[in-house]
Amino acid sequence: MAFFSATHDIAADGFYMLALSEKQQADFVGIRSTFYKVATVVGQGGLTLLAGWLEMRGMHTSWAWAIVFYVLTALFFSIWLWHTQTLPKLADDHPVGGTTVSDILRNFGMTFVTFFKKKYIGAALTFMLLFRLPESMCAKMVAIFMKTPLSDGGLGLSLTEIGIANGTVGVIALLVGGVLGGIAIGHGGLRRWVWPMAASLALPCIVYCLLAIWPQTDFSLICVAVGFEQFGYGFGLTALMMYMIYFARGESETSHYAFCIAFSMAGIMLPGMAAGWIFEKMASWGLPGFSGGNVFEIYFWFVMVCCLTTFVACGIAMPSIRKISNQNN
Repeated sequence: MAFFSATHDIAADGFYMLALSEKQQADFVGIRSTFYKVATVVGQGGLTLLAGWLEMRGMHTSWAWAIVFYVLTALFFSIWLWHTQTLPKLADDHPVGGTTVSDILRNFGMTFVTFFKKKYIGAALTFMLLFRLPESMCAKMVAIFMKTPLSDGGLGLSLTEIGIANGTVGVIALLVGGVLGGIAIGHGGLRRWVWPMAASLALPCIVYCLLAIWPQTDFSLICVAVGFEQFGYGFGLTALMMYMIYFARGESETSHYAFCIAFSMAGIMLPGMAAGWIFEKMASWGLPGFSGGNVFEIYFWFVMVCCLTTFVACGIAMPSIRKISNQNN
C-alpha cells in the first residue's frame, strides 16, 4: 500500500506541475496542501466518526471498521471513475518510446545526482526536514490525548466526539487556512509570507498545552481549539509546499519535486516514530506536578520547544527563499 501510495503521489505531483502554469500553481497550492491534510484528518476524524456511529447502534467493532473500509474502497473507485472523465488531456503528457530498463536506471541515477547538486541543497533539506517537526510531534499524541479519560489527564472524548472535532470542525478550518494561504502567497510571494506561515504552523500547538493544564469538558470549546490549530496548520503548510515547487524547478522538476516530498514526509515520519517513546519516558520521570495523568502537560510543552526548529529552519533557508522567490517573480 505504501508503494502504491508513493507512486501515485509522484504521478499526481507531476501532473499538477504539467497541467498548471506557474501562476496557477501558486494560486492552487493552498488548496492542494489543504486537501492533502484533509485526507489525513478525514481518515482520523470522519472515518472514526462513522465507526463510532455504527458501534453506538450495536454493531460489533470489527464489523463497524470493515464497513468503514468498504465505504473507503467505494469512494476511491468513484473518484477514479470521475478522474478518468474530468482530468485534462495534456499534449505534452505522453510516454517516451524505446525506453529500456537500463535507460530508466541511468536516468534515475542522473536525476538523483542533479538533485543533490542543486544550489542551497543543504539549506533546502534542512527546511524540508525540520519545518513540520512540532506538528509531527504533536499530531501523534493528540488522538491519544483526546480519548484518554479526564482522570488520567486527557479530555475523555468518545469516538464520535473525536470524529466531529477532527473530521468536521478541523476540516473546515483546514480548508479556510489553506485557501487563505494560497491567496496570500499568490499575491504577496513566498518571501513575504514564510515567517508568518512558520508562526501559524508552529504556535497554535499551544492550544493543547492549555487543554492539558486546564482539561475541559465543554465540547464546543475543545472544537474551537482544534479549529484554531488546524487553521494554523492549513495556512502554514502552504509555505512548505510552495518552497518545494520553487526549489524543484529546472531540469527533471517532476522527479526533483518527488524527492522534495519524500524528504518532507521523512520530517513527519521519523519524529513521529519517536513520539510515543518520548511520551513514555516523560511519564517515567515522575517530575513534581508533571507525573501521572499530567504527563500530557509536559509533553505538549516539549512540543512548544520543538517549535523553535521551525524558525531555525526558516532562518537557514532564507538565502534560498530569497533566491527562488526572485527567480519566480
